Amino acid sequence: MTISAIAARRLAAAQQQQQQQQQHTTPQHSAPPSPQSELLEEEEPEPELELEEPEQQQHQQKQQPKTRYFTAATPPQPAPSSKSPKRRHQPTRSGFIDPESISDWNPIIHGTNQNYRKTVDQNQNQISIIGLKTGQNLIPHGTLQLRILHGQVELMGSEIAAPTPEPINLFAPPSHPLPIITPKSSSLPSSRSTPPDHHLPLDPTKFDAIVELQDLDCGIQALDELWSSNGNKRPIWSSPSPNPPHSIHGQTWSIVLSPTPDLARLRLPSSWASTLSSLSSRDEVIEAGRAEIYFIEGPKSTGKSTFSTLLINSLLNSFKSVALLDLDPGQPLLTPPTLVSLHTLNSPILGPSFCRLLSPHQPSSHSIYIGHTTPKDCPTRYTEACLELFNLYTNLQSDLSTCLSTNKRRRRGRNNQIGTDSDHHSKRTDQIPLVINTMGWTRGLGQDLLNQLLQTIQPTQIFSFNERPLVADIVPSERHLTLEPIGPTPLSLRLTPADCRVLAIVSYMYSTPSPLGSMFINQWEFQYPLWARRPFEVRPDRIQLPDHPDFNQDHLGHVLNGGLIGLVDRSQGSWIGFGLVRAIDPNRRTIHLLTPAYPIAKQNNPTEYEFVKYSEPELPLICSLSDGTVPYLEKESLGNSGTAPLTIGSEKKRVRRNVQRRSQISR
Repeated sequence: MTISAIAARRLAAAQQQQQQQQQHTTPQHSAPPSPQSELLEEEEPEPELELEEPEQQQHQQKQQPKTRYFTAATPPQPAPSSKSPKRRHQPTRSGFIDPESISDWNPIIHGTNQNYRKTVDQNQNQISIIGLKTGQNLIPHGTLQLRILHGQVELMGSEIAAPTPEPINLFAPPSHPLPIITPKSSSLPSSRSTPPDHHLPLDPTKFDAIVELQDLDCGIQALDELWSSNGNKRPIWSSPSPNPPHSIHGQTWSIVLSPTPDLARLRLPSSWASTLSSLSSRDEVIEAGRAEIYFIEGPKSTGKSTFSTLLINSLLNSFKSVALLDLDPGQPLLTPPTLVSLHTLNSPILGPSFCRLLSPHQPSSHSIYIGHTTPKDCPTRYTEACLELFNLYTNLQSDLSTCLSTNKRRRRGRNNQIGTDSDHHSKRTDQIPLVINTMGWTRGLGQDLLNQLLQTIQPTQIFSFNERPLVADIVPSERHLTLEPIGPTPLSLRLTPADCRVLAIVSYMYSTPSPLGSMFINQWEFQYPLWARRPFEVRPDRIQLPDHPDFNQDHLGHVLNGGLIGLVDRSQGSWIGFGLVRAIDPNRRTIHLLTPAYPIAKQNNPTEYEFVKYSEPELPLICSLSDGTVPYLEKESLGNSGTAPLTIGSEKKRVRRNVQRRSQISR
């Protein structure tokens, strides 16, 4: 018998057996079952057992999805596969809740233990007065002004004591880790031993610190209107949830008193706290001589910028001035990207970098425009700029030592008039410590550049975020201190380095001129687009393109239109500001330039400026959408994916460093 005959017999037997089963279960007059009915009968649930009520409900829930699936009129179809490109870093709408990001303070409005009071000042502005005891703290978010009425508090490493003649601006966007205001016991004679100040709204004998909080309407919160033009990004300033009815808040700020989604406080590793406290105690015994130089190195996303900020604020508790040498052109602390800079600071840094940009025309700052966010394409220019800035600091410290030696007797006489307690706790003026913040490129050419800088600078202390310091063979090991990386957080994963650069450029371009004497930018104007500002004219022949020396000047208008160019001081070679080329007048042969660094005095004559154009930075796209709908400009969409549309070009740019031409490899 052949194989086909055997298969035919088996098929006939199977059909006969199936017909017998149908005769026992189906009436004779019924139509033959369809494939769909066979599927339903085959998947029919078994008779339910007699269960207790909770178990019965649970059993019904298990059976319900299966029943719903097979009662469809058509067989279940597989989900269509989307061939659209995968979205990396897709934002999720489900937020996280940090149970530790809650203020350890509860308001008491009435009674003898009252610790909160709300009043108004002379200008009818609402003011919140809060009393803090040891062990309590405040976690604010938003923009606010802080004034210490009694005692002393610690904020981001800075110790602020009463009285504060001018309010202190504090920036705490919900998109970044929130600062913590903590009362600090001072070694000065306690205010409780002195007659209480009855003019204070709260009794100072019951609290270690009394703080005053009020609104800071500076315009930076309107950044969200511009930032929301990119639908894939979360807001920067918008509150994650509305304020509860009994919350402590103002128009621009709020105190976190309950678990709130998408808010996280600033967390510091244990090694950071011990290191900063040991440095504070050591600063009091450092003898006069060479100033301390602190070198911070490590890979990216380890917390170098955060530690640099805390270190600067901590040093300002003991020294009147602290110098910052920022050698990270990608994410600098106080300037827009593509710059290396040297700053002499007299006040702490209280806020993210895009909120604490230095105002233009600062005599205590010197920046050099290198035109790239990484020294990969300009290693020689980067090294020369870094060494030039370090030489400026060396000259500054040398001039200070000379001035102190010549006026030593006068300074001693002046200090003797202050008093014993004030002299012991006054800030030192004989040194200007230097904090060096480096880039996160610590491999290959980046390591060679760092080693070259270390051999010249010779720092007194190196803080490394590597398990094995990259400079172990250059500097003695006793000057090394390995710190624990701060690690990624849910907030840090939402803002990429490219986003931080965009925020810095947008914050700089939309800033308004600050009052004279103001170190940081403190006002922004997002109500009007950039093109609505008043420009000043520049001749095209004064614009240089160092990266393209053989460039044809006839095409200059096509290259510069809508781009950012750098303003450089011709005599000193320092960066003054960035300008946006608004328009080009071919008849008058002039360029209309928009910049926050407008000349404010005769010594800042525009004729002394040089205009330099490098490949970076570029004007962010959201700056072109600030005036609503723009004609002939659209975003092509591939449909919805998750919670946001798939916009062409909205994904993070991927660069393959391992696939390059031979001419692109840096030597």
